[in-house]
Amino acid sequence: MGIDNYANAAQFDKQMSRAKKQHWVPRFYLKEFCIPEESTTKNPKVWIVPREEGSTKLVGINDVAAQRYLYSPEDEVGQRCWHTEDKLAGLESIVSRIWPQLASDFVDLSNESVRKGLSLFVATLILRHPRKIHEYKRIQNEFIEYLDSGPKDAQGRPNIKSMEIGGKKFEVDNSDWHEFSNPTDYSFKKFFVEQIHNEAISIAKILMKKRWSMVFSEKPSFITTDNPVSILNLEKDIYGLSTKGTFLNFPVSPTRILMMDDLFDEPGSQYYSLSEKGPGPANLTSWIEARKFMVTGRDPEQVINEMLSLDDEKST
Repeated sequence: MGIDNYANAAQFDKQMSRAKKQHWVPRFYLKEFCIPEESTTKNPKVWIVPREEGSTKLVGINDVAAQRYLYSPEDEVGQRCWHTEDKLAGLESIVSRIWPQLASDFVDLSNESVRKGLSLFVATLILRHPRKIHEYKRIQNEFIEYLDSGPKDAQGRPNIKSMEIGGKKFEVDNSDWHEFSNPTDYSFKKFFVEQIHNEAISIAKILMKKRWSMVFSEKPSFITTDNPVSILNLEKDIYGLSTKGTFLNFPVSPTRILMMDDLFDEPGSQYYSLSEKGPGPANLTSWIEARKFMVTGRDPEQVINEMLSLDDEKST
C-alpha cells in the first residue's frame, strides 16, 4: 500500500521537461471546486479567499496551492531529485480515475481498494503542505536550544545518552551534533520530502481503521482550502491521529465531505444527507483549519454569510 507502489502508474519520459511548479493540493481535486462555467476548460478558475491579507479573486487551478520545486529542492551541488514528485504523480494518476465517481456518486466506502487508495492519498495531503517545513524548523530549533543548554562533552557535544519523550525512552547519538545543530534550508526541505515517504504508510493505516462516512448535498455547497484535511479532537487540547476521539473532515467535492472518526457504535460506510443547518458548520470547520486561503466555485460572499449566520444564531 506504500507510495512507491504507485510509481508505475505515471509514465515519465526521461527527456521530458520536469515541472518546476509543484502542487501540494492536486489539480484534479481542485478542478471539482471550479466555477461552473469553467469546468470544461484546461485551466479552470476557482475563487480564492485569503485568510489574511489580499483580496478575493478568480485564479486558474494551475496557480493554486503550488510552489516551485517543492518536492525537488536543489542540493548543495545544484542537483535535484525528482523521486517524490514522480511518486506523488503516480498516486494522483490512480486516485484521479475514481475521483469523478467519488465526487458525485455513492461509492462503497467499505471497499478495501477504495479505502487503501484514498487513505494513502489523504495521508499525503496531510504531509505535503509546505507549512510542514516551518513546523520541522521550529521543532528542530527548539530541540537544538534544549540540548545546547545542557552539559557538553570534550568535543562540545551534548553529554546525554538518552532522553524521555511522551513516556518513552530514546537513545541519543551525538556523533553528528555539529551538523545537526547547524541545519541548512536544504536539510529542512530534504527532511520534509523524506517524511512524505517515511510517514505516509503509517498514517494511511491509522485512517484505514477509522469509521468512514460521507455527508452529501444535492447541490454544490462545500468549500475546500489550501489545507483540505481538517484534523480535530473535541476532547483533547493536545492530540494526534491515533488519539481517541480524533476525527477528520475532508471535502471531496462541493457535494461530498468524507468523515473519518472513532464512532464505532454507529454504522460505518454510510451516506448522510446534509442537515437543515446547511453547509455553514462544515465550511466553517474547513475555514478555521485553512492556513492560507479558501477555494470555492460558489459565490464567496454567500459562503461567508452562511458561516457568519452561525454566530448570529448563537447570539440569539
